[in-house]
Amino acid sequence: MDAMLLQPQAWAAAQFGSAQLGDRRRSQRLVKLATQVAANPSDSFPDQTEVWGDLKAAYRLFDCAEVTFAAIASPHWQQTRGNSSGRCLILDDTTEIDFHPKRQIRGLGPVGNGHGQGFLLHSGLMVAADSDRLYGLAGQLIYYRKSVAKKETRTQRLKRDRESGIWGQLIEQIGSPPPGAVWIHVMDRGGDDFENLWRCQKHRVGWIARAKSLNRKVATPSGEESELQGYLAVLPVAGRYVLELRARPGQAARAAQLEVRLGPLLMPPPRLKSPALKAERPTAIPQWVVEVRETNPPADVEPIHWVLYTSESAQTLPEARDIVAAYEKRWLIEEWHKALKTGCQVQKRQLETAKRLEGVVGLMSVEAVRLLQLKAAARTAPDRPAEEFVPARYVAALRMVRKPKRNTAATEPWSVRRFYRELAGLGGFLGRKGDGEPGWITLWRGWEKLHWMLRGADCLARLQGRE
Repeated sequence: MDAMLLQPQAWAAAQFGSAQLGDRRRSQRLVKLATQVAANPSDSFPDQTEVWGDLKAAYRLFDCAEVTFAAIASPHWQQTRGNSSGRCLILDDTTEIDFHPKRQIRGLGPVGNGHGQGFLLHSGLMVAADSDRLYGLAGQLIYYRKSVAKKETRTQRLKRDRESGIWGQLIEQIGSPPPGAVWIHVMDRGGDDFENLWRCQKHRVGWIARAKSLNRKVATPSGEESELQGYLAVLPVAGRYVLELRARPGQAARAAQLEVRLGPLLMPPPRLKSPALKAERPTAIPQWVVEVRETNPPADVEPIHWVLYTSESAQTLPEARDIVAAYEKRWLIEEWHKALKTGCQVQKRQLETAKRLEGVVGLMSVEAVRLLQLKAAARTAPDRPAEEFVPARYVAALRMVRKPKRNTAATEPWSVRRFYRELAGLGGFLGRKGDGEPGWITLWRGWEKLHWMLRGADCLARLQGRE
């Protein structure tokens, strides 16, 4: 059973009960706060805690030196890595956490175009390779941007702490898989760096990374040096297939006709190396490259063109399609970013220092995983009984306020997809034919209403017990 299937208190204890915060009472306070957040994720701390004593205790908790981002979230990271089995993808990505430029918050750095204030959050979301099952977050890092000299040389850039270095640092933090597990880091253009792939190789993990430059020099199987784009140009088409694309903001759903090229290559070490890479004395990295190009795209859309480096075998069209399918799963971490920002309202938390806000982000990161698991379950296991994914009392309460569908028996068991859509309906989702799947805003509104319904039922039961 996934962690999100438990009652809020049991879930909070499982995720945060082992947090090492310097005092057992702090760990207990964190579990209590996490329980309150889980019951009502989108509201502010005053609404979640409800009484001044609990709110004051929450603020004191985040003010303790030992209560850091890593101390709060690391038990979840360790559980995620330990629970993984079989073939897993680690979806790596960075998002900006912006707390608005006009707020008075000590210790933040520049984000966006330099006028915002906040930090970068770099995360690795672990999912099963053969399904959309979410294990959770395998690791995370926070990075503050620094000012850079205008005339900085490449040698000087390699010696300082670079923003791009967070990709390799996350690979190091996550480390090697346990026996019986296979881990593959899936990275966008930001992960295309020799040092990142070298670290993957060192930790016995695979990679799929989108190429950021087609001018990179590579070695072909014949031993000749070539620019990547030149090598791709001579590769034959390995096959063609049609990819059904979901509707996106500003773009309608469409069937994209794709052609695929593939081939082996060697990526030589860079001429200028960071001190850490120089100490490793690296050799060229053998890997495969898969190019996917859309043919005959509509005139009003940007055609698909992906060039992917990978440690995985890509000798045949089916193997290449597996590589592409793994890269397509990156949208799941984008969904998690939405859950964190829109659902958990993490950028609107009212604390006055960067250190306190880091702790809040650690707590909310795990909460966002919990609710994303419900959304994934509604898609991957839509016909499973809802009671297998959420507490039975949640289902019973929601059934009492939602009108039964036409020609549907009132006693018919609800599936997880039915529960998910009815919960969003409680938050304002209309569920018409053209509406698609519910978004985070209606889902969170539904959670809030359901929370208050259950609170009212508990209060009524206690009152009746006193009579």
